[in-house]
Amino acid sequence: MRGGRWWCGTMGCVFPGGDAPPSACEAHHRQPWWADGATYLSNGVLLCPYHHRIVEPDPNRSAAVQWQILIDPATGLPWFIPPRHIDPDRVPRLHHRFLLKGTSPPTAATAQVEKCATPADLVPSPAWHSWAATRV
Repeated sequence: MRGGRWWCGTMGCVFPGGDAPPSACEAHHRQPWWADGATYLSNGVLLCPYHHRIVEPDPNRSAAVQWQILIDPATGLPWFIPPRHIDPDRVPRLHHRFLLKGTSPPTAATAQVEKCATPADLVPSPAWHSWAATRV
């Protein structure tokens, strides 16, 4: 199962530096549910509530100023691309527990990295508009 291989073995929050155990984490949809993102292992990463809020995409902001998540299809591991104000070169980062296993960043030479939706791609689905209208 591509992108889902690491799900059960992540040992908690997969954001670089995250140390919350699995029981304190939430499933983050790489393509949000409000943009018709499916609830599948291949569309999710495990994050603590703090990091979940940090990486949640905002369709009204540029991708360059937001965290992005890439899944390396060769390993199934999530790589986090920081916003430009944190790292102008936007070098992908991996949680240290995966780095200790000798993993290196995905490159153009490796298989194509499956990219999550960017803010420009994210449009709330009609179902979200219906749901939001009932909450006013």
